[in-house]
Amino acid sequence: MRAGQALQALAKDRLLEQYLRVPLLLVLPTTLNRSQEYQELKGHQGPVYSASFSPDGRAIVTASVDKTARLWDRSGNQVAELKGHQGPVYSASFSPDGRAIVTASADNTARLWDRSGNQVAELKGHQGRVYSASFSPDGQAIVTASYDKTARLWDRSGNQVAELNGHQGWVNSASFSLDGQAIVTASFDTARLWDRSGKLLAELKGHQGPVYSASFSPDGQAIVTASFDGTARVWPFGNLDRLLARGCQRLEGYLISNPKELATLKACQK
Repeated sequence: MRAGQALQALAKDRLLEQYLRVPLLLVLPTTLNRSQEYQELKGHQGPVYSASFSPDGRAIVTASVDKTARLWDRSGNQVAELKGHQGPVYSASFSPDGRAIVTASADNTARLWDRSGNQVAELKGHQGRVYSASFSPDGQAIVTASYDKTARLWDRSGNQVAELNGHQGWVNSASFSLDGQAIVTASFDTARLWDRSGKLLAELKGHQGPVYSASFSPDGQAIVTASFDGTARVWPFGNLDRLLARGCQRLEGYLISNPKELATLKACQK
């Protein structure tokens, strides 16, 4: 409110308008900084690794080295403390419907919680620290990324559905495409593209250092990666049907010589 009033006063200042001729947009950042209104979310007993809003924007969840995640309202009041992890919590995020939270921890687990802070499920199976955990767009699946060189797919009840195995280094992040049919992982060695059953679709090679993050564009047509090599890269993606068709075309010559193999490649058949 005060920032808005200050901005209105600035816009009506005749001296500024007639003599200084300073573009309003150049002055705006300074005005907002001086009139800044913010809420401080205090309560964690150590560094905070992540913070994100609920889909409706009315709540915030934070993850900390103090082994907890915490739920806050928009005014900065703590609503719930998510306790149970035996190690630092690296990430915490809401489900698309805002009714659940998933956390990833150094204790080799990810955990599901309700909005009251009650643990609903423990996602056990990783053999190393879990760096990230996120929901699919439909909210029915979760993908986790771990130091054990794998990403894993889970259902909403916490049961493991698939293991994305193939990276030669730890997996820093994993995220779904907008349609939920593909997953991209970022690892110490490469970024890789997978389908929802855990099959490898493509390897994104070119970075000269560890890849820290990878995510899809909103239209699903590209992937962007960020690396320790000082670059980010954009990779064309398209959709799974086009990617599969491209792969099947490359197999065409082989199948002519080995027709019996066609029966095992059901995905390439109409």
